[in-house]
Amino acid sequence: MNADWDFLGAVDEAERIDLVAGGLAVSVQIALQKAMMRGGLTQKELAERMGVSTARVSQYLSAHGRNLTLQVLGRIAHALGEDFEFVALHDLRDLKARAKGKDRQVLQHLAVAYDNDRSPWTDLTANINKFPEKIAA
Repeated sequence: MNADWDFLGAVDEAERIDLVAGGLAVSVQIALQKAMMRGGLTQKELAERMGVSTARVSQYLSAHGRNLTLQVLGRIAHALGEDFEFVALHDLRDLKARAKGKDRQVLQHLAVAYDNDRSPWTDLTANINKFPEKIAA
C-alpha cells in the first residue's frame, strides 16, 4: 500500500492492515447501502430476499460487519439485483480523469455547435426566401 501513514504517527504493519481492512469494509458497506437506496429497499426487505434475519443484515451493514465474505457479498448483490466490482483507487482516479477529459471534449464541441459564429450548422426558418406566403408544417 502506498498510502502516507505519517499523519497517524508510529503505525506497525498489523495496524496498517487493520486500517486498510476497516476502510475497505466501510467502502463496501456504503456501496451496499447506496444500492439499497437506489432500489428503495429496507434492511427488512433485503433480509427477506436473502432468507436471513433483519438482525443479520443489520450486522452486515454495521461497523462490526468487517468479516463479510465474498460469498455473503455475492448473496447480498444477488438480492439487490446489482453488480459490484472491486476497483483499485488508482484505476478509479484514472477513469475519472479520462472521463473529465472526455467531458471537456464534449463541452468544447457543444460550445462550437451553439456558437453562431463558429457553428457548422445554420439555423434558418422554414419560410425564408422561397415561399414566404406558405407556412411550413
